[in-house]
Amino acid sequence: MSRKLNISGHMKLQDYENYAANEVKTKSFANSTTLDDDHLEEVIEVVEGVGGEVRGELTINAQLLSNNRIKVWISIWLFEGTSEATSDLDGERHSNFLVRAGQTVSKTYMVYNTAEGDDDFVRVKFTCKNLPA
Repeated sequence: MSRKLNISGHMKLQDYENYAANEVKTKSFANSTTLDDDHLEEVIEVVEGVGGEVRGELTINAQLLSNNRIKVWISIWLFEGTSEATSDLDGERHSNFLVRAGQTVSKTYMVYNTAEGDDDFVRVKFTCKNLPA
């Protein structure tokens, strides 16, 4: 059992500003890996900051299952504070889905700053393809 997993997409971040233009940044990511009996799982991490105050973190965990299916777990965190290195977690989202053999799945997830009530956000949009290796 061997499958090729292609993941590509981007993470868009916004640092909301009261008296100036909002600061926006987009970071693209792509990963192609072969999952098989010797390598059942792949973890992809993407971290990006914007505006000196907002940081988005994305973790994608993909695991090969029976019948050539791939289970994908996603976690997104939005941090906002006095610097991009802050540990002040202001929003998060976790989800999972299945990608069957030969299937392409596209997803979009939004995480808003629920602690501050402003328009800071992290949006993740990506596509997973489960292909023969």
